[in-house]
Amino acid sequence: MISLDRRCELNYTHSRYIAEFVNTISNLPSILLGLYGAYISLSSGLPKRYALSYLGLTLIGVGSTGFHASLRWDWQLMDELPMVCS
Repeated sequence: MISLDRRCELNYTHSRYIAEFVNTISNLPSILLGLYGAYISLSSGLPKRYALSYLGLTLIGVGSTGFHASLRWDWQLMDELPMVCS
């Protein structure tokens, strides 16, 4: 059985510079896939709205990376606002 106080990742356990290490690293695929999707959609001649959608995914990943690395309020906004806008 999992203890209720251990469900979240502990802060600053892997590095003294990154608050939630695993959550920070887990955003890398969304950043890379967003950039790849934008590149493929532009090189395929699709309308630019598709590339902008992929870049929105990249922006969500960057904001989430910044928030989970620092746990600061301004980066929390950068984590949540691109989700609303995209």
